[in-house]
Amino acid sequence: MTVLVGLMDNQEEVERAVNALTTSQGDDVDIRTIETWPDGGEPVINALPVAEGFNTAAAVSPLTAVPSLSDLDQEEIDYFRRNVQNGGVLLMVQMDDDDDDLPEVQRILQDHSVKMTSVK
Repeated sequence: MTVLVGLMDNQEEVERAVNALTTSQGDDVDIRTIETWPDGGEPVINALPVAEGFNTAAAVSPLTAVPSLSDLDQEEIDYFRRNVQNGGVLLMVQMDDDDDDLPEVQRILQDHSVKMTSVK
Protein backbone atom coordinates (compact mmCIF):
# COMPACT_ATOMS: atom_id res chain seq x y z
CA MET A 1 0.00 0.00 0.00
CA THR A 2 1.29 3.48 -0.89
CA VAL A 3 0.10 6.74 0.64
CA LEU A 4 0.72 9.84 -1.44
CA VAL A 5 0.69 13.01 0.64
CA GLY A 6 0.32 16.39 -1.00
CA LEU A 7 0.39 19.72 0.82
CA MET A 8 -2.05 22.12 -0.83
CA ASP A 9 -2.20 25.88 -0.31
CA ASN A 10 -5.93 25.90 0.34
CA GLN A 11 -9.25 24.09 -0.05
CA GLU A 12 -9.71 25.33 -3.63
CA GLU A 13 -6.49 23.60 -4.69
CA VAL A 14 -7.69 20.41 -2.96
CA GLU A 15 -10.91 20.58 -4.95
CA ARG A 16 -8.97 21.00 -8.22
CA ALA A 17 -6.75 18.02 -7.37
CA VAL A 18 -9.72 15.84 -6.39
CA ASN A 19 -11.52 16.78 -9.61
CA ALA A 20 -8.43 15.74 -11.58
CA LEU A 21 -8.16 12.52 -9.56
CA THR A 22 -11.80 11.58 -10.16
CA THR A 23 -11.28 11.79 -13.92
CA SER A 24 -8.09 9.69 -13.89
CA GLN A 25 -9.95 6.35 -13.83
CA GLY A 26 -8.65 5.45 -10.37
CA ASP A 27 -10.15 2.54 -8.51
CA ASP A 28 -9.82 1.34 -4.95
CA VAL A 29 -8.35 4.66 -3.84
CA ASP A 30 -8.85 6.13 -0.38
CA ILE A 31 -8.78 9.94 -0.32
CA ARG A 32 -8.53 11.87 2.95
CA THR A 33 -7.66 15.38 4.04
CA ILE A 34 -6.14 16.99 7.10
CA GLU A 35 -7.39 20.54 7.57
CA THR A 36 -7.00 20.79 11.37
CA TRP A 37 -3.87 19.88 13.32
CA PRO A 38 -3.69 21.36 16.83
CA ASP A 39 -0.38 21.93 18.62
CA GLY A 40 0.48 18.87 20.64
CA GLY A 41 -2.58 17.02 19.36
CA GLU A 42 -3.53 14.56 16.68
CA PRO A 43 -4.61 15.82 13.26
CA VAL A 44 -8.25 15.48 12.32
CA ILE A 45 -8.37 13.20 9.27
CA ASN A 46 -11.47 13.58 7.11
CA ALA A 47 -12.65 11.19 4.43
CA LEU A 48 -13.84 12.87 1.28
CA PRO A 49 -17.32 12.13 -0.01
CA VAL A 50 -17.47 9.04 -2.18
CA ALA A 51 -16.72 9.86 -5.80
CA GLU A 52 -17.23 7.45 -8.66
CA GLY A 53 -14.27 5.11 -8.83
CA PHE A 54 -12.97 5.93 -5.37
CA ASN A 55 -13.50 4.24 -2.02
CA THR A 56 -13.29 6.46 1.02
CA ALA A 57 -13.11 5.45 4.65
CA ALA A 58 -14.55 6.72 7.89
CA ALA A 59 -13.99 10.34 8.87
CA VAL A 60 -12.15 11.70 11.88
CA SER A 61 -9.40 9.24 12.69
CA PRO A 62 -6.20 9.49 14.71
CA LEU A 63 -2.88 9.81 12.87
CA THR A 64 -2.23 6.13 13.56
CA ALA A 65 -5.25 5.27 11.38
CA VAL A 66 -3.03 6.14 8.41
CA PRO A 67 0.08 4.16 9.42
CA SER A 68 2.23 5.45 6.58
CA LEU A 69 2.07 9.00 7.91
CA SER A 70 3.71 7.80 11.09
CA ASP A 71 6.51 6.49 8.84
CA LEU A 72 7.49 10.05 7.88
CA ASP A 73 10.46 11.53 9.69
CA GLN A 74 9.67 13.96 12.49
CA GLU A 75 10.98 16.96 10.53
CA GLU A 76 8.54 16.27 7.69
CA ILE A 77 5.64 15.70 10.09
CA ASP A 78 6.45 19.03 11.79
CA TYR A 79 6.62 20.76 8.39
CA PHE A 80 3.20 19.45 7.39
CA ARG A 81 1.71 20.28 10.82
CA ARG A 82 2.98 23.90 10.67
CA ASN A 83 1.62 24.39 7.18
CA VAL A 84 -1.79 22.96 8.06
CA GLN A 85 -1.91 25.25 11.11
CA ASN A 86 -1.21 28.17 8.75
CA GLY A 87 -4.08 27.38 6.38
CA GLY A 88 -2.67 24.60 4.21
CA VAL A 89 -4.46 21.30 3.64
CA LEU A 90 -2.93 17.84 3.36
CA LEU A 91 -4.47 15.59 0.75
CA MET A 92 -3.69 11.91 1.26
CA VAL A 93 -4.38 9.28 -1.37
CA GLN A 94 -3.93 5.64 -0.35
CA MET A 95 -3.78 3.03 -3.09
CA ASP A 96 -2.35 -0.37 -3.93
CA ASP A 97 1.28 -0.40 -5.04
CA ASP A 98 0.41 -2.40 -8.14
CA ASP A 99 -2.41 -0.07 -9.23
CA ASP A 100 -1.79 0.98 -12.84
CA ASP A 101 -3.06 4.48 -12.01
CA LEU A 102 -0.34 5.15 -9.37
CA PRO A 103 1.94 7.16 -11.73
CA GLU A 104 -1.00 9.30 -12.90
CA VAL A 105 -2.15 9.96 -9.33
CA GLN A 106 1.44 10.92 -8.40
CA ARG A 107 1.58 13.34 -11.35
CA ILE A 108 -1.73 14.93 -10.40
CA LEU A 109 -0.63 15.46 -6.80
CA GLN A 110 2.71 16.89 -7.91
CA ASP A 111 0.91 19.31 -10.23
CA HIS A 112 -1.35 20.59 -7.42
CA SER A 113 0.90 20.39 -4.36
CA VAL A 114 3.31 22.77 -2.73
CA LYS A 115 5.11 19.62 -1.51
CA MET A 116 4.40 15.99 -2.24
CA THR A 117 5.81 12.82 -0.71
CA SER A 118 4.95 9.16 -0.77
CA VAL A 119 5.31 6.51 1.88
CA LYS A 120 4.79 2.77 1.75
